[in-house]
Amino acid sequence: MCDDSPSSASVSQDDLVGLWRAVEYEESWDFPADNDRGTETEAITDSSEFILFDSKNITFLYHYSYDDCVEIISVPYSLSGNRLIGEDFSGSYDGCTWSTTLQVNGNTLTALSTYTDEDGYEKMKITYKRFAGTVPPASWPEKECLSKKADRKIFRKYSRPQ
Repeated sequence: MCDDSPSSASVSQDDLVGLWRAVEYEESWDFPADNDRGTETEAITDSSEFILFDSKNITFLYHYSYDDCVEIISVPYSLSGNRLIGEDFSGSYDGCTWSTTLQVNGNTLTALSTYTDEDGYEKMKITYKRFAGTVPPASWPEKECLSKKADRKIFRKYSRPQ
């Protein structure tokens, strides 16, 4: 839900480093002028999205079943308390602001991204579980949407048992 924000407790980089698998999306929105508000939750039952934190970058790995390809994107980040800082995670432009907060509770990571403008807001909460397997999974295709094969070695290097 919209007001179900992650804790404001600081997040340690040591708690983030490693591999995480997305298990649930929850999206909420409220645009009063359009009388448009709601919440949708979707469990992720397959292994279609992973994130890897190292000390400087977050690497996202997606399997797009409709194109039967894999996409790997790596972006720099930093932390300030529980806020994820970086161009993709916080900022403002043309009346729109966005921010991302994190909460780590054992082997569960919650990321809450909030997008606000003059008309209302949208929030996306993604829940991840720490992952100890190999990425990409053997069932994923070899075809990559945008990345080089070298990126696969990064994931295998950082895949570690927990």
